[in-house]
Amino acid sequence: MQRHQYLDTDGCPDIAPEQQRFVHDDDLDDIINDEDLCPFDPEDYDGDRDTDGCPDP
Repeated sequence: MQRHQYLDTDGCPDIAPEQQRFVHDDDLDDIINDEDLCPFDPEDYDGDRDTDGCPDP
């Protein structure tokens, strides 16, 4: 069953299902896989290259 997002009370989805963009973030580091250089290893947010999606050594 597909869920729809409703932004008001009219009972109609605000975005048609075919217009929805599904993004994945497999490592749950808030960087989507398409922009994540390490999509299965979470970013460690240590102040060093924190936007590449990879944990730093």
